[in-house]
Amino acid sequence: MTSHTQPMMTFALADDGRMVHVDDMPTGLSCECICPGCHKRLIAKNAGREKTHHFAHEAGTDPQGCAETALHQAAKQVVLEFRRLKTPAGQLSLQQDTDLNLTKVLLEQRLEADAGDVVVDCYVESLQGTFAIEIAVHHKVDDEKAAKLGQLELPTLEIDLSDMVALPWAWNELEDTVLFDLARRKWIEMSADPVAAENKQDSLMLQPVQLDPWPDVQRFAVGNIWIWFRRLPYGNYSVYHRFDEPTRRIVEAICRGRGRWEPRYNNWIIFERFKDIVLMELSRLARPMN
Repeated sequence: MTSHTQPMMTFALADDGRMVHVDDMPTGLSCECICPGCHKRLIAKNAGREKTHHFAHEAGTDPQGCAETALHQAAKQVVLEFRRLKTPAGQLSLQQDTDLNLTKVLLEQRLEADAGDVVVDCYVESLQGTFAIEIAVHHKVDDEKAAKLGQLELPTLEIDLSDMVALPWAWNELEDTVLFDLARRKWIEMSADPVAAENKQDSLMLQPVQLDPWPDVQRFAVGNIWIWFRRLPYGNYSVYHRFDEPTRRIVEAICRGRGRWEPRYNNWIIFERFKDIVLMELSRLARPMN
């Protein structure tokens, strides 16, 4: 990646709640995206060959805070989508760096501690234990937040992207950094409150209040390309993957005639009655992922 002095917003919020990349969207206002920071309309500037593709605010101002929020939201979505993470030794009884499969990922969870509520970016569960993930873009975990997490005895992994806001991220670069780059992550040092620790399990079980926004997700892989099959709020299903021509041909052969192509989001909408046969075909031609 090439360094830039000004923040470059390459991710934005689509109207279905997903963070999307500028190269995956129609040009101009037809992208129908909004800024996840200020919630104003964005223009997708992705038609040229000389300038880096990016989103710009319709009003013409591009605050750095908006670019930071977009990167922060996109990074959390990466954790939610892939449900895996390379973690360093030092917590969860890990004696060495380990690639964890995450059995549950909840975003923006509010937890109660004696010193006051604390919101974590990602509240995750794995076979090795429950922990939190903080994505440091503008703010790193400070002493006050670390003390609250310590009262809950909730191990917290901080992933540091604070010096990367100005870069024109692509999905694959962000995914590699968030999921695997050990040089950008560390366990937060904290001291546990023994009184609060006695009630840790009850506290943690009661506090997560926001449901997983993608409750019925199944994942498959063709080589190193992931395919997401998820239930939509209105009853149909979507099939989505990052662009890859061989994978596109496989997915189109499975989905054509069983739904419709949605060009705004580059995904297939599968009708309810074809759900089982599409899942069967995906399982036959792709590798199911935990």
